[in-house]
Amino acid sequence: MRICRKCGTENKDDAIFCKGCSARLQKKHNLSVFIAIFVTLAVTSGVTTALVLSLRKGKTEKGIEQATKIFEKNSSKYKEEAAGDTGEERRQIPKNSHKEGERVDAGSFYAQVNGWKFSAGEGIARPGKGKRFVVVDFSVLNKGEREIEISSILQLFLLSEDGTLHNVAFYYPPPRFPDGAISPKKEARGNVAFEVPETEKSFYLLFRPDPKSEEIAFRLSR
Repeated sequence: MRICRKCGTENKDDAIFCKGCSARLQKKHNLSVFIAIFVTLAVTSGVTTALVLSLRKGKTEKGIEQATKIFEKNSSKYKEEAAGDTGEERRQIPKNSHKEGERVDAGSFYAQVNGWKFSAGEGIARPGKGKRFVVVDFSVLNKGEREIEISSILQLFLLSEDGTLHNVAFYYPPPRFPDGAISPKKEARGNVAFEVPETEKSFYLLFRPDPKSEEIAFRLSR
């Protein structure tokens, strides 16, 4: 049994959030658990080993606890959604979408795509052959009265016109989107990148406000 430090409510041992006040329950993870989880993610989702290497160096420990907990809770769901041997996930094209610059009510947030562009990357952060990056300037405002965690890796995706789903790439053009806690009435804004084939020109940015909510789609086209 786990006791919420904020309100004192008793929760199950495997609970992530308090059933009484929705606060995140405290739990420590060691580095080996992080590495094991993200190695699995790399195999099932085509993610490169860059994150695993950075974990070993201790560069990304801070701020990934939230992502790890959500991943643990939803790992079976993500595995079921993976498509075949290609590692690509397929989705239906959204029936409803929002425009660039439109402020959207997304549950606990106001979400908005402020702009987007193609990029060839820089330094050692380069896309694969025949590919390029789509860099999206995205912002969310916490409209609630309590702190909320956000993870671009688990809550933002890019959908191509053919239904191929792209995960966040390991390219961070400044200003980088600030994953982590957002204070009440405060905004988090920054760039998120996705690696796509050069032939693709139109997309949908998908934002999942929380694990139980439906995704909100923003139309990106030239």
